[in-house]
Amino acid sequence: MHIYEIDSRLRKLMDGEIEEYVNMETGEVDRERLNEEIKNLHMAAEEREESLACLAAEKRAAAEVLKEKAKGILDRAKRAERDAEWLRALVASSMMIRGVKKLETAQIVATVTTTKSVEIEDMRALPGSFIRVKTVEEPDKVAIGNAIKAGQAVPGAYLKENIGLRLK
Repeated sequence: MHIYEIDSRLRKLMDGEIEEYVNMETGEVDRERLNEEIKNLHMAAEEREESLACLAAEKRAAAEVLKEKAKGILDRAKRAERDAEWLRALVASSMMIRGVKKLETAQIVATVTTTKSVEIEDMRALPGSFIRVKTVEEPDKVAIGNAIKAGQAVPGAYLKENIGLRLK
């Protein structure tokens, strides 16, 4: 039986849908059978919950292993990028020393280019007309949460209750 089927059956019994436990001749509820059914459903639910929680823990562990592998691959990719940049700089330097602007072979075409970029030594020394001010507006969720918890109404915000499951 699936967990949602167990939950649905329990909900129905708790809501009073117990016709099958009522003796049609006497109108009495067979409390012993009803309680036994509820007890069995609780036990079945606990078994399914345990099984699903273990599966969730296994999936989380697998995700951590995959994240660690991905981190290793990303580290290797960054190292390869650094190596590529070092090699590009080495080729460009060698070509410049030889006075060659373009290297063209059957395998590759390499061209030395020059660009200019602005470097800032001391931002405080710059005139104000060369300073760009960025303003970021964002809600202060901590202050909003504290205000709502204290009973204050905050238009445009509310506390949302999230259900979580901690597995160890």
